[in-house]
Amino acid sequence: MDDKVVDRIFSGGLDHLPQVSSKIVRIFTSSTFTDTLLERNTLMAEVYPKLKEYCREKHGLEFQIVDMRWGVRDEATDDHLTTDLCMREIENCQRLSMGPNFISFLGQKYGYRPIPTRILTSELLLMREGLVGIGVDTSLLDTWYKPDYNAVPPVSILQSISSILVNFNNKRQPKLQQQDQATWWETLEKMQKLLRKAASTLYAEGKMDDEAMHNYFMSVTEREVINGLLNVKNTKNHCLSYVRIINNINLQNVRKAGLYIDILNRQVDTEAVRLMANLRDERVPNRIELTNYKKYTIDWIGRDGLAADTHEEYIQDFITHFYKSMIRLIDRAMRKEDSSPQGQIVTEILQHLHACNNSVRVFHGREDIVERVKCYVIGSSAFPLVLYGSGGCGKTSLLAKSASLIFDWLGIQKPSRRESYPSVPVEEDQHQEEEKSDFEGDKDVTTANQSFASDSQVTIGEEDRKSTTELISNDVIDTSEIDSRDDSLAPTILLSSKKKKNNKKPSSKSVRTDSQATTQSNRSFESNSSLPRRTRVLRRGTQVPTKQISSEPKPDKLGVGQKLSLAGQLSKASEDVKQPRKRVRFSHQAQMISLQYLQKVRSDSVEKEKLEMMARIQQAEAKKDDQPKQIKPLLLLRFCGTTPDSSALAPMLTSLCQQISYNYLLPFENIPTDLVPLTAYFKQLLTFATPEMPMYIFLDSVDQLGNSQDSNKLTWLPTKLPENVKVVASCSYEPAKLELSRDYQFLRRIIDAQDNFIEIKALGFDLAIEIIRRWLSEARRDLVQHQWEIVKNAIRHCSLPIFIKLVFAEVFRWRSYTKLQDTHLALGVIDSIMMLFQKIEIQHGRQLVFHALAYITASKSGLSETELEDLISLDDIVLDDVYQYHMPPVRRIPPLLWTRIKNDLPNYLSEREADGVSVQNWYHRQFRETALERYFSEEDQSIYFHSMIAEYFLGVWGGGKPKPFKYTEMQIMRFNLPSADGEADRKVPLQPLVFQSKDGIVSRYNLRKFGELPFHFIRSKRFDDLFNHVLFNYKWLHAKLAACPLQAVLSDFDDAFVHIQDPHIKRQITLVADALRLGGAILSHYPDMLAPQLLSRLLPESMGHNLVKALLKQCDLEGPQDCALIPVAHCLHTPGGPLKYSLEGHQFAVFGFKLTSDCRYIVSVSNKFLTFDMSTSDLARAVAPKIRGIFQGLSLSPDDKYASAWTSTNQFLILNMLTSEIVLLDNPLPESETIQGLHLLDTNLILWGLTRWFLFNLQGKIVEEHCINELRLKEHKITKMVVLSPTSYYIIVHKESEERPKYCIIYWEDGTILTSVDGYSSLAFDSTRQRLFICSDTKACRICLLMKQPNRQDCFSHKYLETYCSTVKSEDMSLSGSSSENDQDQTPADNSKPEQENTNIERYCILSGSKQHDKEENYEGWMNCFQFSSPELNLQLQLSEDERYLLGTDAIGFCMWSLQSPLKSDPKQRFLLPSSVRNISVKLLSSNSIAISQNDAYAIAGVRKNLYVWDVKTGDLVKCLDAHFGRILEMFPYTLGPWNSIITSSLDRSVKIWNINNIFEQVHSIDRHELQIDSISLCESKELAVTVTRGCVGIWHLTTGKLVTRLADSPLGAIVTHAVVTKDGEYIISAESGNILIWNLPHKKVIYKTEQQNIKQLRLIGDMDSRFMAVSTSRDLTSGELRSEICVRMIPEGYLEYKIESTLKSFRPVVISSDNQTLIFLGAEKGKDMIFAYQAENGLLLNKFAPKVPGGKEILGLLSIPNKPSHVAVLELERGTIYDVKSKRHVKTIHRWSGKISKCGHFGLQAPSRGGLDLLEMRHGHVIRNLIHRTAEGVFTNVTLFSRDDKYVLYYHSGKKTLRMFRVKDGEQIANYRLSAELTAIDTTEDGKYAVIGTVDGNLTILYVADPIRPGITEEIMSLPWRKIQHENGYKIQEFSFKPEEDVSVGEECKESEKKITFKKAAHLAMTLAPFYSHEVKDGDAESQVCTIM
Repeated sequence: MDDKVVDRIFSGGLDHLPQVSSKIVRIFTSSTFTDTLLERNTLMAEVYPKLKEYCREKHGLEFQIVDMRWGVRDEATDDHLTTDLCMREIENCQRLSMGPNFISFLGQKYGYRPIPTRILTSELLLMREGLVGIGVDTSLLDTWYKPDYNAVPPVSILQSISSILVNFNNKRQPKLQQQDQATWWETLEKMQKLLRKAASTLYAEGKMDDEAMHNYFMSVTEREVINGLLNVKNTKNHCLSYVRIINNINLQNVRKAGLYIDILNRQVDTEAVRLMANLRDERVPNRIELTNYKKYTIDWIGRDGLAADTHEEYIQDFITHFYKSMIRLIDRAMRKEDSSPQGQIVTEILQHLHACNNSVRVFHGREDIVERVKCYVIGSSAFPLVLYGSGGCGKTSLLAKSASLIFDWLGIQKPSRRESYPSVPVEEDQHQEEEKSDFEGDKDVTTANQSFASDSQVTIGEEDRKSTTELISNDVIDTSEIDSRDDSLAPTILLSSKKKKNNKKPSSKSVRTDSQATTQSNRSFESNSSLPRRTRVLRRGTQVPTKQISSEPKPDKLGVGQKLSLAGQLSKASEDVKQPRKRVRFSHQAQMISLQYLQKVRSDSVEKEKLEMMARIQQAEAKKDDQPKQIKPLLLLRFCGTTPDSSALAPMLTSLCQQISYNYLLPFENIPTDLVPLTAYFKQLLTFATPEMPMYIFLDSVDQLGNSQDSNKLTWLPTKLPENVKVVASCSYEPAKLELSRDYQFLRRIIDAQDNFIEIKALGFDLAIEIIRRWLSEARRDLVQHQWEIVKNAIRHCSLPIFIKLVFAEVFRWRSYTKLQDTHLALGVIDSIMMLFQKIEIQHGRQLVFHALAYITASKSGLSETELEDLISLDDIVLDDVYQYHMPPVRRIPPLLWTRIKNDLPNYLSEREADGVSVQNWYHRQFRETALERYFSEEDQSIYFHSMIAEYFLGVWGGGKPKPFKYTEMQIMRFNLPSADGEADRKVPLQPLVFQSKDGIVSRYNLRKFGELPFHFIRSKRFDDLFNHVLFNYKWLHAKLAACPLQAVLSDFDDAFVHIQDPHIKRQITLVADALRLGGAILSHYPDMLAPQLLSRLLPESMGHNLVKALLKQCDLEGPQDCALIPVAHCLHTPGGPLKYSLEGHQFAVFGFKLTSDCRYIVSVSNKFLTFDMSTSDLARAVAPKIRGIFQGLSLSPDDKYASAWTSTNQFLILNMLTSEIVLLDNPLPESETIQGLHLLDTNLILWGLTRWFLFNLQGKIVEEHCINELRLKEHKITKMVVLSPTSYYIIVHKESEERPKYCIIYWEDGTILTSVDGYSSLAFDSTRQRLFICSDTKACRICLLMKQPNRQDCFSHKYLETYCSTVKSEDMSLSGSSSENDQDQTPADNSKPEQENTNIERYCILSGSKQHDKEENYEGWMNCFQFSSPELNLQLQLSEDERYLLGTDAIGFCMWSLQSPLKSDPKQRFLLPSSVRNISVKLLSSNSIAISQNDAYAIAGVRKNLYVWDVKTGDLVKCLDAHFGRILEMFPYTLGPWNSIITSSLDRSVKIWNINNIFEQVHSIDRHELQIDSISLCESKELAVTVTRGCVGIWHLTTGKLVTRLADSPLGAIVTHAVVTKDGEYIISAESGNILIWNLPHKKVIYKTEQQNIKQLRLIGDMDSRFMAVSTSRDLTSGELRSEICVRMIPEGYLEYKIESTLKSFRPVVISSDNQTLIFLGAEKGKDMIFAYQAENGLLLNKFAPKVPGGKEILGLLSIPNKPSHVAVLELERGTIYDVKSKRHVKTIHRWSGKISKCGHFGLQAPSRGGLDLLEMRHGHVIRNLIHRTAEGVFTNVTLFSRDDKYVLYYHSGKKTLRMFRVKDGEQIANYRLSAELTAIDTTEDGKYAVIGTVDGNLTILYVADPIRPGITEEIMSLPWRKIQHENGYKIQEFSFKPEEDVSVGEECKESEKKITFKKAAHLAMTLAPFYSHEVKDGDAESQVCTIM
């Protein structure tokens, strides 16, 4: 397609549009009825199914065959429409098919030659006169042809056969039918002779030309070949022709011979033979390419002449050649198809442009509304225009008409076809390009660049420094179209090798040929297919300036973009005085090299050229001012729901962004894929509109878009438009149907311009009649008078456009001779549709139409033509009706039948995208409603159709499996069948979940199956199939998660839950669905984690839940294929308990969240805004403002339209929640002052610091600014503000100098201080702000209820106040509150007394502990109504959600006072925390919150990481929930209506919703530590894992995942740093609080304890673990040197064997040689690193030397080399140097090594922090396998290790929190396990079967390595304890048993060891200590001398 055409399509041009490519291969097969029957049946049975499968699996194409000869019934002949249908189908195939579209099979039979169905009445009269003139009787013609005067000009119509011969189709009376059929064929032969004779006569007389005469002699086959082949310009890619000649046809057997040659009167029809020979042997071969033509010559054999058994070789060669030729043409078409983003978007735009033109062609009237749209388009409105109305009111046509007039309204002349297209027609030009490729079509199609091969391509070397000015002056740089708007552009200047005569020739320095650069550029160009074509090769010599949307030009510098902008302006100005230059096109290589060149221009040259060019520009601009700027509008047009990419929101926005990006020269790869950022990007792209290129966006039926993420799905629509942008949208509105009008109402809310809503009403009688007249006139039709009266009567009842369309479709068929009883019109839309259905049923057969339309209506999202034909072919009810008198060669529905039905439903069935396939569905809602009423009136019918569709998508009869059926009685009688039973392959495809390539790689998913199968299972009530194949099927869930969003999977569960009644099954459905929701944050990105997620959550729920148990078994058996790391035990939250949702997605702590006013959404902030749907937990919206810092607070406007928050970096923003538009502002406070809080109103924002507050409007402009000095208070700071309106609010201040702040609450209104009150510690307002609860003394133990007095404009009257006070005194008072408002999130305020001279302040001061009030007390402001007593100092006061209770927080618990009558001063209930837990005040006026559940049943508080639940009646603590693994930051109750929930946010970056109703449901607790796990030590002989946290040592059972016990010598204050367990599991050595402890594990007792401070390392020594090493460090106070101490002790005695002291530069762990004989560590001497080697047996120094580290790089540590006892590696950053410690020599250096080595020593790992993982062989350091490609994954820490059996590599990425496992043998990744929290420790068991992971949340996860290729994994998994619980009745997990407690403690040091000392041990000890003879060992208080045994 020519570039100019592409440009026009992208700009929205509506003229001279090329055809649209499709995803369909649609083949019309042309042949005669009988002579190619064998070939066509063989193709139908053997070839077409293979082609269908090939197209579907390789290219994702729909393969369709149109064989109009197959299965033709007598009814098709009756109406004489078969020929017209054939011609129409040929046209459809040519229009729709990708590649081949027409195949002709020609033999020796010319075929059926029908008489014309329509003849011009004038021509027929002329022929009749000619016949009469020669004495021929014409009564036969007069009988069968009737003139239709409704046609203009009149046409004579051949009457249907049955209208004259009434028994022609009467199959119930075969004799009468045979008589009429014989009569018809005789009549037909007579009329053929009459018409041919008349035509010949007129031709001879010169009254008729040859073509008109031949029309009466032509066969149907020739007509098909003419339209499908001979008249086609490009047959090479679209047509095939097969010719078959049979020699020696046996003419004696006339019946058989007549099948293959034309016989007339038992003789060969010579005329037909002559005509066939001309067509077959001359015209077709001369037109078609040789490669697409095949001729066969065969002999007549046997009686039949041609049969499968006698001509097997011919048939096999024929079908083989046919299949290969089809594959060749299809593949060639797909190679030519532009699959790039640009090619796809061209197809999408074209479809909408064509749809617009089609709508405009039939549009008439509505001038008033069109004028209003015009006024909007050319006006200044900054809001979208909305056209709304009921369905079928004409919104689409009106919108299309308005779009088509844009160019006229702007006064732009539309280009002619010559300007739109190149001189060569598109089809012909395309054909010429195709001819350049290889003749056979086997080579690749030439690329886009090759079309520009004639242009010179040059590159500029990087060393070139030629200035831009020189390049411009030489006309080398073409700057005429360079964007000059932004210096952040990165343009590329194109260079031309075609020089003008007066240009200087570039020097060799400036231009060079660099093949390497060209190759690299080519590679980058070819790989970057996402760039728009215009970005790659531009027609006018400009390269795409890549503009970063977020960047802004810097005014102080002239960047490359500004430089080029100036160049562009200069070039444009200078062209006014120069002759226009010819633009040339250049390759992408030249563009990219020139970009590199310009980016390297020196800055000083840039500055110099800036001044020169600016001066020249000023001169040139003066000449340009008088010239008008050319406007090139951009029209973006989408009819939502009519094409694949306009049926859902995300693809539609993507296509719009691509179209905008192309026109404004932006790369496609910048377009986001996720919906939320995509929406923001789309809105930002609108800002690129300019006066020269304005945008006009027309969007039809925006309410029909699917897959939006929330009910307010129209938030993507920009509500306030940038300049030069107009948006016109349409949506439905029917007041009686609220659901249909919801989107319209939402648009009313978000668009502030009410004048921009135009209601589209019915047409009205006059306009409707006029439109029908025009349509009939354009169709060259009319009506007789009585027919017009019928039309007018109908239109008086309804004048909706859809009704007018239905009326026109009906009256269009009326003939002038149509009987009055057949000219009936309904009086409404539904009745008209019903009548239409009835007529189609009568015409085509009720069963066929009934079932075909019912299948479309029953489908969830429509059916493709192939699917519909398959379904009807499986439906024996339809086939029995169609084939009751026939025996089909293949038991399938003839394609012709559905084609005829669809032809009678023009424009009522639309093609749209569903699940990646083009499907047919009802275009208008009214058609679907009518079909439901007509075809689904009974439940049995609904079940039948849904069940049939379910079977089809399940693939029950696919892949060649025959389906049984029964022959009809008529077939049994007619064909003498021996039995009524039969079976046949219906040629329908299999329905796999995934389609795979030949090498087993997933090519695509079966989205159609995912979308349709569950829907139909549920509605056909096939619940067992639903459970087995969908809801509880692992493969289904995994495949659908991989292909679809999580919500699509959950929707199946939700749909089933609604339709299933069994509570036990509903419970299981809920369990699995909630498990998926809880894991949604992980599963959405890592679907392979399905099995681990389900097992981790549902293992405890498998008992008694058979469906869940079956699913988990599948996870164990099939899950390892996707993720080989399988949890051995329950380790994640189980569904069904109090945790309802865990809302994840934040990368940082959630410091604020709010509920919207309708309580449907939760808005939360960290470093971004995330909005979650409360009902589904889905992420509804995400906005990432790209700010620095973390948001510290959040406020929503009362109307939920805006949100605001401030950051830790003192910025704040205002976010439009509907449009995602952001106003980001800097802190307006003084530099030293930080933001303390803000409050958002509907129209304003109030922000405050410590000394100032500001009133902003929502555009970010400061309206008012106030200072605390205006309050006339000294040394006070603002703590908090309680805002009532933009001008009235309470200001709470305090004095910082006071130890216990005293607060002053000041009421400010319109700049005046009205009231003030003092208090202490805590306070709370009610929702009306008329009641205040405040602590009145310094101890905060007395709380006063203050009532605001009726002062000035206060809302309380004196009478009300008096009544209120009297009720308080009588203690019979009821205080009812309104909806709650939680103020705890706002910043606290200080109190200080106002100055005495401030006489404007009305104050009520409560003195501490005094019953007497201040002499200055004033009751005009506040009145003390009641006092409550508190047992403790109150840290926070709040009201319950319904304001019936006052809730107080103190250090040890909470208090609850009732505000219901009668009031009592003492708390109603006291809720105490556990003794070890305390409340603290995190900020002024704020502490931990408490909430009351529904019905006052429970009180819930969030303290630290837990939720505490008390019984309100008793005050008892009844539940403690382990809620988060980080501190709870905020808690909010939601207990109104049906909800009874608590919402919490935490430092762990999650928001959780807790269902209080399930608080006591069984919760399967997860064992975990309260603190993170720091290290893990595994026992080799027992299934034990030892973990270290800061507070204790944990003992875990490996296969049960249970935390067996915690060990700590000082439980309350223990600080544990290290722990290791011996191989036999008897002892644990730990470091705790500066001591070394040896634990006897079976007895859980400390048997040895000694002091050793600052321990850095603990390690066991020796194969028997008889000793251990403890390494500690200390700082010498005198010299400041860092010193280390290595102490080696015996186990279990604890005796110190020896001690090694050394000086260090920094601590690096000590390593032990592979033979356990040598201790090696890094020390220091004279400030240099030294390697020391000591004997592990006795501590003797063996060697020391200084490693050579080049460049002074830092040594990270040491590593002992396995199997090389004397070798040690010195590790640096990504490098390791190996030394021999015995010889002190350098062995080798391994580059790019991360210091990880396998146990065998053969392999190493390289894992740089920037990404990638390589497996090395350690002998030479070469990379032998790349495990992870070096893709940019961000700079994160990673953890790599080999499993202890050396079979696997584990790689943890901290950024992704994923643990990947690779098989060393072949490098295959077998697992990608996404952790729920950050990894802190990891190890594997010795056999490599388990990976043990410790995380920051204190959880220990044990994963079984289920390598799919390792034998026996199934048995091993099933033997795990948690699996035995599922499958073995009565099995219980065996707890780890400890020995009974005994006194194993030691007296002084090691009493236990003294009992077990032997002579052998003593001798060994003596020998070990021999070198230290006379050395005093000081250990504690004991001293000893060591003697030597000789």
